[in-house]
Amino acid sequence: MSPTPVGQPALSSSSAGSKLKRVLRRSPLSSHDTHPDGWPNSGFCAWHDYDGNVSCTNMPYQLDAPAGSRCPNGVLGHQLDAFSIVEGHEYPESITDPRPGSSCVDSGGAEIGDAGESRWSTCPPDSFAVQLLWSNNANARVIS
Repeated sequence: MSPTPVGQPALSSSSAGSKLKRVLRRSPLSSHDTHPDGWPNSGFCAWHDYDGNVSCTNMPYQLDAPAGSRCPNGVLGHQLDAFSIVEGHEYPESITDPRPGSSCVDSGGAEIGDAGESRWSTCPPDSFAVQLLWSNNANARVIS
């Protein structure tokens, strides 16, 4: 999925007007030297899905990603950047779009993390790496 350019239609919910529901979520972290679904050569850094009851994230051990891969391992100079960036992408998507593609997506199917993919920043005081997320309120990518 390609990020939504600024100025394009904002993300919308296909269930607009519906009441908020609780979303059960789990995010197992794979251990070192395990490669779920062919990761890191499969084109994803992590992904989320829905099993009918729970929103689940498949979160591979990010430090196993080879240098130069799509996964942001150490992109901002800290060894654990990829964990905060990748989980910071999947967590809000699994909350706003627990059944991928069914809720908060743009006209191209991109979720709020996809609109900010490959755009990182840091949060003080310790330069904690985060990915920018799309905000309809700000009509921009923001640190949330």
